[in-house]
Formats: sequence, C-alpha cells, structure tokens
Amino acid sequence: MRIKLSVIISALLAFCGFAEAQTPVDTVFSPAVIYSGMPPTYEIAGISVNGADNYEDYVIFMNEMGVEIVQRWARWVYLRKRAEDGPFEVYTDTESKLDLYRRIRALFLWGLVIEACCSVTGISTLIRFPEDIFFRCLAGLYIVIVALFLRAVLQCTRKIRELEREGQ
Repeated sequence: MRIKLSVIISALLAFCGFAEAQTPVDTVFSPAVIYSGMPPTYEIAGISVNGADNYEDYVIFMNEMGVEIVQRWARWVYLRKRAEDGPFEVYTDTESKLDLYRRIRALFLWGLVIEACCSVTGISTLIRFPEDIFFRCLAGLYIVIVALFLRAVLQCTRKIRELEREGQ
C-alpha cells in the first residue's frame, strides 16, 4: 500500500518540531486517518520491519500485545495502541533507541550532504548573477533546506548523547 507524501513530510516536520499537534494525515488506499500527536484515545508509532523474517508472525505478535497495524508501506509499518492500555513504546531498551536515532541521523546526514551539493551550484549561480531575483530566492531556499536538515541532525545527535549518558 502507498502513503501520500504528506505522511512522510508530516513525520519529518513533526520530528523537527514544526507540525501541529492535531494535524490529520490521510492515507491513499486506506480509510484510516492518522493524526500527528493523535487524539488521546490512541498512541501511534511507525517502525521499520526489515528485520522481521515472517511478517504474519509479527502481525500475530503485535495483536497479542494489543497493538493494531494501521498501515504497511514498503518496509515501514504504522501501529497504534489504545492509550488506556498503557504506554506504547516500540523501542524500550537504550541500545535499540540508540540504533534508531543513529539510523535516523544517517538518513538526515545523507539528505544534508545531497542538499549541500545541490546548493553549491545554486549559490555559485547567485554569485555570477547577483541581481537576478530568481537566483536570490533559489539560494535562500537552499539555505533554508540545509538549515532544516542540519537542525534534524543536531537534534538526533543531542538525543544520542542523552541516551549514551543514560546508558552509562
């Protein structure tokens, strides 16, 4: 099943701290509506299942734990659990949390490197044509995108350091 690009963008914005708490995010082929921040009745999580060899056993295990699988997209699974059933934490130990934040940071680092490489051409064009408003706007857009990726990388790094201190 496919999920709209808005799900991915909303997740990135929520991670960066820009998303509204009750902004609905709809899916393409599913009637389910997921809220970032979710109303108090549910807690949600999105996890990568590339390590799960038998997906059917994984579904049965999650159902036994009181977790409902809302949507599956590529190697990602979106889960929800009733808030009244207790806290919903997919990654419970420090090592798996560290692993998660390192993977997220690596993803944002790749985005940062690619965007930085693209911005070099945009900014060099601005240097050649400083009076052109289009190139000024383009360079400004590149700087904003690089700053957003850098902010996400720094937040992940901060969280990794907190978890490493907590684990010691």
